[in-house]
Amino acid sequence: MKKLLFFVLVFLVGCASHIYPAKVEKKSATLEKVNNIDNLPQQPFTDKVIAIVAPEIHFIKDEDKSTFDIDDIFTKTLKSKLSVYMISDIEELLLKKGFKIKGPYDSFDEITYEDKKKTYLAFVPKVYLYIKKETKDRYCAMNYCFERGVLKISGNVKIILEEPLTKQIFMVRNIKIQSFSQEYEYGSPFVFNLNSQNSLNQIGSLNQRNIPLQKRVVVDNTQKVLADLLNKFYHSFVSQMIKYIDKEEILSYAADIKHLKAQKRY
Repeated sequence: MKKLLFFVLVFLVGCASHIYPAKVEKKSATLEKVNNIDNLPQQPFTDKVIAIVAPEIHFIKDEDKSTFDIDDIFTKTLKSKLSVYMISDIEELLLKKGFKIKGPYDSFDEITYEDKKKTYLAFVPKVYLYIKKETKDRYCAMNYCFERGVLKISGNVKIILEEPLTKQIFMVRNIKIQSFSQEYEYGSPFVFNLNSQNSLNQIGSLNQRNIPLQKRVVVDNTQKVLADLLNKFYHSFVSQMIKYIDKEEILSYAADIKHLKAQKRY
């Protein structure tokens, strides 16, 4: 009986006044530049030139159901800045190690023949980002829909050093990044259909869970959460790159590179 009275009340309220869709408050963030390279000691400069190629970024997602587009959020608000910051930090690190630099080039194929002849090695980074979305709760009330869950980010960055004329690879470093996770909220506007029995049943279910049937404002923090996770991924990468890029090791390839070019008549 109480349930029936509740449905009648919802119906009368709906007939008496228009239900306005909730407004969405979007929370956002941006990537933060890593500053710990500035504190590294400056090593003596060599005559070796390294060409920097822009990172090749692969974004792989795993989601249970698509209510918002993670790929779209990443591409529109974060991907280009990640690429710019990575190039900047690679440049800074190589300069600190004492190398001269050329570029950046959008791709390996954009390095001109003249630049290849003057280049010792090309620095080619490849980023593999894995995003997993796990939904914990999802529902629609009278004027809004809500989803809560967890975003997880993991992956690896492959650093390749190759001689640009012969394309002979001299070094590969596969930097694995630990998994990071964070809860998200995704709210969106919605117009309730009072003529739908399924919708009425849904409202009854929400009422039993003490969930508000209407909200003036709902929160969407999916972009902020993704940016926060990407910051952790990116900062972890830079910290490890500093350890893996060794000047003495890179210079040790000089004799082999000279011999290789002679064999190929470059």
